[in-house]
Amino acid sequence: MTYLIDIAIRAVCVLLTVWIHEVPKAAAAYSLTHPIHRKKEDFRLDLKSYIDPIGFLLFLFMNFGWQKPAEYNASRYKDRDRGLVAVAMAGQLANILAVAVFLLLRRYAGGPVWNLFTLYMVYFNFAIVLVNFLPVPPLEASKLVYAYSSNAYFKLIQNARMVHVVFLLLIFLGFIGSFINLLFEPIRRIL
Repeated sequence: MTYLIDIAIRAVCVLLTVWIHEVPKAAAAYSLTHPIHRKKEDFRLDLKSYIDPIGFLLFLFMNFGWQKPAEYNASRYKDRDRGLVAVAMAGQLANILAVAVFLLLRRYAGGPVWNLFTLYMVYFNFAIVLVNFLPVPPLEASKLVYAYSSNAYFKLIQNARMVHVVFLLLIFLGFIGSFINLLFEPIRRIL
């Protein structure tokens, strides 16, 4: 398979993975917001509002990256802590469901393009779940820390620069990618 076809399939898979992750978060945030503060423009299905160019390129060439998160204001939720947990978990659960669906779809259809498409869909959705469970602000795990212990969250925020520097070093030195590949290997054997 040519390199350009591989990049095109990756690009489609990245776009779908980002959309699968961010739209459920936006829907959860919209539904949990108190009706007084709710605005229709707060819930967007538009894919381009979630694409970050650098994160997109990293997804294409390093197999993981980032996207612009769904915007929400937790102070407008009916219950702030439960709302944070629900929004943080909505994207994660959607990606886990996507992994399961594409694993099943791979079993019932074939062809080299379809096999590559489902492989990338499973991999990217798996990667986004793993990375978002790292307690690095603004990733989902940091929202869970905030919901369960605001003191721990504020300590995390106080050290945010150091956490970000270490996280970016781990990304660019290949440790995060190696970690994802190590955990993905049992799934790859199933495929």
